[in-house]
Amino acid sequence: MNYFVNEYKKRRFTEILEELVSAKKMDLKAALSLMARALPQIKEAVAAAAQNIYGELLNGQAFSNALKLCPYIDFDMVYISFTAFAERCGCLEKALEFLKKKCLRQSETMSALTGAAVYPIFVVLLALAAGILLCFYSDLKSSFYEAFAFLLFFSIIAFFIFHKIIVANKLYEAFLAMGFLIKGGESIANAVTAAVNILGFGTKEGKLFAGAGEKLSYGLSLREAFAINTGNKRLRYLLEEAFFYAENSGGENDV
Repeated sequence: MNYFVNEYKKRRFTEILEELVSAKKMDLKAALSLMARALPQIKEAVAAAAQNIYGELLNGQAFSNALKLCPYIDFDMVYISFTAFAERCGCLEKALEFLKKKCLRQSETMSALTGAAVYPIFVVLLALAAGILLCFYSDLKSSFYEAFAFLLFFSIIAFFIFHKIIVANKLYEAFLAMGFLIKGGESIANAVTAAVNILGFGTKEGKLFAGAGEKLSYGLSLREAFAINTGNKRLRYLLEEAFFYAENSGGENDV
């Protein structure tokens, strides 16, 4: 399934379900049943997903398991983990509100990145087309190769800039998720470990959080557990400052 299409469907599903459960105070099954009957009014995939999940609930499945089994929308592990946590703690309304805001933030970030990428891509393609024409109709091939090398270098720099923005956004989302879980009653060690689902298990940041979660379970402090070692001095300073105030103000769980 196309990533952007799936993210749109997931966001619409979450917005509608959160509205019915939180604002209208409907029971989860009743809300899903209503969504399933609204085929002419909402996107068919959203209604089909609601029908499928409603059927799984009637068959005795937990909501988180029903999401995992849904063939119409691909709910990621972070989404499923939050609904499983909500089932354990009885905070489905708050979990749906958090997930709705998370989906909206992700949509806004992708829109901003797409908008920022349009102009550089347009410039690169225009310059490439002009260079090809020059090769055919003039003897300026060496100039074209130089220009192409510059554009390639420019593209690599742009890639690293976008990558840095995405990583920073994921760190922000990871700490927001930790805060939600901790305030809901989850231990800080489990909350840090759960944040790995957002960062990715294979990323440098994901490995850092996974190791920190394990160390926290052994009783180490926040700064000892994270042992921040990053070339980003500003990020390191901000995290160390946050850990210092959290540990010395009796509010470790508020970091």
